[in-house]
Amino acid sequence: MARVLKLLNTRVMNPKFFDLINSRRFYTATINSMERGGRIRQLAETLEGENPCPRSERDFPSKNQNGFIALTSAIIISILLIAFSLAVSTTGFFGRFNILDSENKQRSLALAEACGDEALLRLIIQPGYQGDETVTVGGEPCHIFPITSGVQVTIRTQGSYGGATTNLQTTFNGTDYSLISWQETPD
Repeated sequence: MARVLKLLNTRVMNPKFFDLINSRRFYTATINSMERGGRIRQLAETLEGENPCPRSERDFPSKNQNGFIALTSAIIISILLIAFSLAVSTTGFFGRFNILDSENKQRSLALAEACGDEALLRLIIQPGYQGDETVTVGGEPCHIFPITSGVQVTIRTQGSYGGATTNLQTTFNGTDYSLISWQETPD
């Protein structure tokens, strides 16, 4: 009887053997073989080398595919997180350059205004001053274009700092030097 149980435990996964175990003929053969001997051994030899899988392989996932869904989910989530962090970091990166450009523009505007004040001061000190020179203000160069004089005096200046350039045109009254207009021009 121990041999029968041992054989049953080792061959239960075989579908043919499983069908035989459930049949009345097998039960009868098992009882008879215990009485006469040899029938179980013959049955075991017949079943030797048979496929021990109870169902087709598609019914049970392969051991190589157990973590496929988890791995795919982890990859997709990682890609989404990387894309999000890249978007956030590039926003900060380009925002930094926008702030730098804004700062450079403010410095070039201040430089052009200081150059305009320098030109007006020289025009008041020397009434025949014509401009058309480069002046250093606060350690930075700026350019005074030729001054047009008459009833209205127009002074055009240009200040550049860190790649940002400001062209400024100021118009004064020629008699009392009061400000008529002040504007930034494209060239």
